[in-house]
Amino acid sequence: MTSCLYKNFTLTHAGNLLSVPSTKIRELIEAGHLDFVAIAPGGRLSQLPRDSVEALSKKAGESVSRREFKGAFTLPDAAIEQLLALGWLSPERDASLRMLLGPHTLSGVSARALLDELEELDPADSEAGYVPLQAAFRGVGGRVKPWAPGVRAGV
Repeated sequence: MTSCLYKNFTLTHAGNLLSVPSTKIRELIEAGHLDFVAIAPGGRLSQLPRDSVEALSKKAGESVSRREFKGAFTLPDAAIEQLLALGWLSPERDASLRMLLGPHTLSGVSARALLDELEELDPADSEAGYVPLQAAFRGVGGRVKPWAPGVRAGV
């Protein structure tokens, strides 16, 4: 039998599904972000309703980590900070997702919207005159590079 036939998950199984240790699952329960069912007197042994864990897993899949976003276009941290400051990116507002994924998680809606706009640019089109941002800012020196205006100009 597989666990998909059960209506409750153990802490370990929930942790595996969400890619976090069971201690993080306990923290999410204590903070009220995951439901649990006590199966022993005193609530020492508990299980989590399957739908509660799967709902959090689905929400987590819609968020974007800074590392993923940076990796998509090889942007430095300064670029992400500038895009956040200008409102082109938004931090994740859901407390359960920030607790699960970390405080630097980006809103999936804002990140995907900007990624879609950036992907529409065709850097392979030499007629368009596109220059990679890394090349454009080469030689700017140790100053903070104006990444956000560069991205804004592109989209």
